[in-house]
Amino acid sequence: MRFGNLLAVLVVCHLLPIEASALIMVGSIETPGRARDVEVVGELAYAVDGEDEGLRVIDVSNPAFPVEVGALDTPGFAHNVEVVGHLAYVADHGSGLRLIDVSDPTLPVEVGAFDTFGWAQDVAVAGELAYVVGGRQFLGSGWLRVIDVSDPALPVEVGALDMLGGSARDVEVVGELAYVADHDSGLRLIDVSNPALPVEVGALDTPGRAHDVEVVGQLAYVADGVSWKRVDRKSVV
Repeated sequence: MRFGNLLAVLVVCHLLPIEASALIMVGSIETPGRARDVEVVGELAYAVDGEDEGLRVIDVSNPAFPVEVGALDTPGFAHNVEVVGHLAYVADHGSGLRLIDVSDPTLPVEVGAFDTFGWAQDVAVAGELAYVVGGRQFLGSGWLRVIDVSDPALPVEVGALDMLGGSARDVEVVGELAYVADHDSGLRLIDVSNPALPVEVGALDTPGRAHDVEVVGQLAYVADGVSWKRVDRKSVV
């Protein structure tokens, strides 16, 4: 990956059997910006490509020769993407949440947007609700926004929670809980059973800076900057 001219690479790897000692790169494609996140649905990869390059749609039906088939620049710094149905939800940093119709992969079209009044870092979608996390510049505080996206053209905030001391980087929603990687403040658990009134019900300050979280069963796995942390959900109180 070269940053001098903002050139990044989407890499496709072949996963060998567990006893194998290495991964094999079978294909790649250069993107014009700084690839930050990717989601694959069927034979298409949706990559967000940082500042000025937005969303890239890449045909990966032949993993050895990925081909870009469509793109849409977003007004901010495209940081994270989640694709549900025919919509791509992009956390666009200072430009909030962008909703993009990708029903025609060759011609992505923005159909709606919501200003989060802060740096939108990640988005998770469950049903008709989008959960966006981020932070405020220089203020050292993170937040969770719950946004009704039942009408993609008119997203509406239905609930919010400010989290002092962190700068939320990632969110995963499982059932009625939102798990937030909150940078300097570690892992936070938010009860979203009432979307209009999210409530923090647990927290664990990890030793590093929590950047990402994945929940599997009773365990939350946190990418923690200088280390990684495996957390039993029952211990987060």
